[in-house]
Amino acid sequence: MLNPVIEKWRAITSIRTFLAVLALGFMAGCSDASDTSGPGDAEEQTEQSRAADAPVAVVVGTAQRQSVTRTISATGTLAPKRTSDLGSLVDGVISEVMVNVGDHVRQGDPLFRTRDVDFQHDLASANATHQMSLAQATQAERAYARAVQLFEREIIAPAQLEQRETEMSVAIAATAQTEQVRNGARQRLADTIVTAPFDGAIIGRFVDEGTYMSSRFSGMGSSAVVRLAECQIGIAVARFPESELTSVHEGQTAQLYIGTRPEPMSAPILVVNDAIDVQTRTGELRAPFLNPDCGIQTGQFVRVEIEIIDDDVLTIPQSAIINAGLGQRVLIVENGHAVLKNIEAVSIDGVISRVVSGLTANDTVILSPPDTMANGVAVEVIQQ
Repeated sequence: MLNPVIEKWRAITSIRTFLAVLALGFMAGCSDASDTSGPGDAEEQTEQSRAADAPVAVVVGTAQRQSVTRTISATGTLAPKRTSDLGSLVDGVISEVMVNVGDHVRQGDPLFRTRDVDFQHDLASANATHQMSLAQATQAERAYARAVQLFEREIIAPAQLEQRETEMSVAIAATAQTEQVRNGARQRLADTIVTAPFDGAIIGRFVDEGTYMSSRFSGMGSSAVVRLAECQIGIAVARFPESELTSVHEGQTAQLYIGTRPEPMSAPILVVNDAIDVQTRTGELRAPFLNPDCGIQTGQFVRVEIEIIDDDVLTIPQSAIINAGLGQRVLIVENGHAVLKNIEAVSIDGVISRVVSGLTANDTVILSPPDTMANGVAVEVIQQ
């Protein structure tokens, strides 16, 4: 007879074994019920895997060297060919300003006048003094002529003749001096009226009648009465980037788009200033244009466009460029795979771009690559 303890242990073991077998059977039944995949599903997964590994069809272009025409432009202002700040030539009060801003004048036209009463008095006094001097000189000349006659007749001594000669010389010298004074007074009176030194337009009027002006004119505007501009010839002034100035030369034609005028004006480039502004890295360009009726006012904005022909430039279609936060990039085809490259390029006309760096001639670039195309993915060229 077995020990009761052993009998109890065997009973427990038998129950555990039964429960384990029952559980395994249940799990096997669940597995059979849930496994509904067949041979067709496995084939579908294989096709999906093959599709993921298949090359991506791409359309490509080629980096090539060619001559390209492009247009560079910059905004500037219109300036007159020359300007002149005109101030009073004599000290005094401005009695009349004959012009206003916008008036067109011809060379020699009066612009403004300084009160001239004192200058008229000065001229009258100088005239009187000069007339008196002339009379004295005439009298001295007659006295000398008479002295010569008396000396020849041995009526007067040589010393008396010399005295008359000295008196005549002094009188003649005085006449020259008073004539100089008279001419100065005449010029100062004439200077009370300031005239236009050239044809042009008044672009500034700084004082009104009754203002005292000094003849010590600084030419800096503060002492000017009016500002005159030669408007028959205007100058378009614009600043272009340093990198573009090397393609521009004097004598080249620029197109000037002025204000709201529908048609541009052609103007030859007169000056290309190579002095580069260290802050903006730009240089100045000047192009003169004819403005015979002064209808185009200075100070207006102007857009200056210049057509540039670049020879032997490396270009690619602009659609190949990926503009991302990391800069400009392209995908090129190498050994059947897409390879990402960083480049630097400048758009020429919105269709092609000039490659500055990053590519070489005959590189094959992918056009309009999808954003999801990864570096190194297999590709198949379907059109070039």
